[in-house]
Amino acid sequence: MAHGLQDFYKTATRYGFARDNLLRLGSITGNAGDGKPIFPSNESDKDFNIYLKTSSLPNRKINTAPVNFLSYSFNVPMEAEYPENNSFPVVFYCDKYYIIRDIFERWSDSLYNEHTIASTTDFASCNLQLLLLDNSDANATITNMSVIKKITLFGCFPNNIGNISYDTSSNGNVVNVNANLTFQYMTTETGPFNSN
Repeated sequence: MAHGLQDFYKTATRYGFARDNLLRLGSITGNAGDGKPIFPSNESDKDFNIYLKTSSLPNRKINTAPVNFLSYSFNVPMEAEYPENNSFPVVFYCDKYYIIRDIFERWSDSLYNEHTIASTTDFASCNLQLLLLDNSDANATITNMSVIKKITLFGCFPNNIGNISYDTSSNGNVVNVNANLTFQYMTTETGPFNSN
């Protein structure tokens, strides 16, 4: 059956398109070993969630194995894996007080402190949640869109905190906090949800 321009318009009007600027940080849960949460959790500090600049949805891969039966060879699904689970990049805008950089440094230090040769964080209890926003409400603004999808990375921790480059001859560009995360596995939930 042939589809025309009207079919495309009708379908696009009904389902819309996902946009690459509708990703937000939901939360980072877990303690950094000193009893304090890794990421600020009280209402006044949740503003830091908007500092997430770029990230992505992780890959999920099913490995297969050949199984021979009579004269056939079948590819059978085996275990799942996450190809990026040891190098999942996140980029944050750096706030002027370096709070976000400090969060990642404290988190990293709690995983392994080379001065005390100790780890004080149960990394398996640390989770990071990403939120995808729903842009189907024409009256919604970027600040009050509802959440359409939640992605949770379990057993999450930073394995690399990137350097921050400075240039005294520049026009004063905003710098970023780059980090690579390790995680064990992920789950996804699709809404809509009541609140973001």
